[in-house]
Amino acid sequence: MASPESKQKLGAFFVTDSVGYAHLPGDDHGPIHTRQSWRLLINAVIVVLLFSCVSANSSLTEERADAASRYNRLGVKSYAKGQYQEAIGYYEKALAINREVLGEKHPQTATNYNNLGAAWDSLGQYQKAIGYYEKALVINREALGEKHPQTATNYNNLGEAWRSLGQYQKAIGYYEKALAIDREVLGERHPSVAIRYNNLGLAWDSLGQYQKAIGYYEKALVITREALGEKHPSVAIRYNNLGVAWKALGEYQKAIGYYEKALAINREVLGEKHPQTATIYNNLGVAWRSLGQYQKAIGYYEQALAINREALGEKHPNTARNYNNLGGAWNALGEYQKAIGYYEKALAINR
Repeated sequence: MASPESKQKLGAFFVTDSVGYAHLPGDDHGPIHTRQSWRLLINAVIVVLLFSCVSANSSLTEERADAASRYNRLGVKSYAKGQYQEAIGYYEKALAINREVLGEKHPQTATNYNNLGAAWDSLGQYQKAIGYYEKALVINREALGEKHPQTATNYNNLGEAWRSLGQYQKAIGYYEKALAIDREVLGERHPSVAIRYNNLGLAWDSLGQYQKAIGYYEKALVITREALGEKHPSVAIRYNNLGVAWKALGEYQKAIGYYEKALAINREVLGEKHPQTATIYNNLGVAWRSLGQYQKAIGYYEQALAINREALGEKHPNTARNYNNLGGAWNALGEYQKAIGYYEKALAINR
């Protein structure tokens, strides 16, 4: 299984929320002697009181906007740990505040929609994710314009969701829009451009165009290593996806080499219990099974399953994939009853 650029799904998580203030300059009226002066003084006091109310309301607005920003950051942290349901709770709180404080058409509201889409996407709820991504896209196109990196991110994420639903040509259309924007606005050597290349590779990979996919993956790897360094999760994604494509071409040892590079990075940077680490274990299992090393494959599949059950839950498509792969390995060893048990678990999830 090739890996999408999951980080990118989050969009601009750390957008700073800024709220305008009404500041009252200091007034020195001097001594008051006439009735007109008293009227002026009363009017001035009224103005001061009105501005004080505005200032208090602005302070309250600022506090609420800060709270939304904190919830969003907490959601990002939970998402990065693979705790997607927890992330959704934080993102929903951020969205509720921002819709009230900033309005429906604000880019920060779009970020909340985007991030909710990312979390549901990661839970396998692709249609739900698409609904959130589309809301984010509509807002950003209107507020920021078509040629903006955030708009490109929304196109990219729609591509991700449609690719997950098997709509590969539709996904390619969205990825190409995102790539065109980012190349023009950010330049060829920007990490976001690498993400677009990576995801185009995924779509072509899914269509069986493996050499074309490898070309995109290699472009993505060069840019990402240059921009982010070797020990970065995005570099691990590039290695993993190159492994997937080479495995599809029957180059199993070459694939294993890429997977092992990806695994070393993910274990160090993301930790053993992260879904991305589970993906690499699964893919190592697939490669070793292709070489007839069934017991070795089972060991990797079991590691992937343990992580995904804990991080994603029993009902996630990745968990089903692990059960299915375990069934295949035991079937190859002639352990048919054992294989059937795993196949039935996979089928129950996928129904």
